[in-house]
Amino acid sequence: LALAQLEPQLEATQAKITLEPMPTVLGKEIELVRLFQNLLSNALKFHEAQPEQPPPRVQIRAEEGHRVAKISIQDNGIGVPPELHTEIFKPFYRGHPSDSYRGSGIGLAACQNIVKQHQGFIDFETEQGAGTKFIIYLPEHRAAPRTSSRPKDKGLPRGQGEWILVVEDDPRVLTVMKHALTTLGYHPITATHGCEALEVYERHADQIALVLSDMVMPEMGGGELFAAIRQQGLSVPVVILSGYAAGNELQKLQKQGLAGWLPKPVDMVKLSRLLTQLRFPDQ
Repeated sequence: LALAQLEPQLEATQAKITLEPMPTVLGKEIELVRLFQNLLSNALKFHEAQPEQPPPRVQIRAEEGHRVAKISIQDNGIGVPPELHTEIFKPFYRGHPSDSYRGSGIGLAACQNIVKQHQGFIDFETEQGAGTKFIIYLPEHRAAPRTSSRPKDKGLPRGQGEWILVVEDDPRVLTVMKHALTTLGYHPITATHGCEALEVYERHADQIALVLSDMVMPEMGGGELFAAIRQQGLSVPVVILSGYAAGNELQKLQKQGLAGWLPKPVDMVKLSRLLTQLRFPDQ
């Protein structure tokens, strides 16, 4: 339906849409159509002032697993500049002059609200001048009853308000992680490097259930933070986030008791699964 409503715009821009088979998700059809219409309209719109660029190319893909559908919409547009990464979901925020790109500034804010209402999560990856990929996680519709002894839910496995200390020096990634953890039912608190994380942990040691830390940071990175935590005799689980494949350093940390690691950018499904495994180690 979203593609049908955008047909005039598709013809005008000579856009090519690649659509893979989509999963069945739980939700209100009119709201989900609006969600995809907004995202697709943006993918087309941010080419109109780029006559030297090839026509819009948009790929819509889906992955299924663990009761959650991961749907991505990737374009070859102008991308999002770094200074706007933490702003684009704010209502009425316009990152471009209205004479360059028309719009009200509420499209992405509306998308985020729709996804939240459907117990999902939206994130994005972008490279300025090379395009943007929006990633949407929504609960799948499954007819078969669940038999798992873990807490039941309609989407991703959720926490019970456990405190998680997130250590990350990139403001956009920190914002995304805070929102992701809140969506998953956890209570995130933050630090921007390892030294600050130790101070935060000391103040809230009784509440913090897990430390989720970037690997490479100024002053003190994730590996040094993990070592400092263990040197103090603390047993709090530590998970490392890394933009690189697991190398010798991560393998060494795992032998020393590191609870786990996740590649960056962090996948919501993998994050949810890992946190659930750490909460229910015997299941």
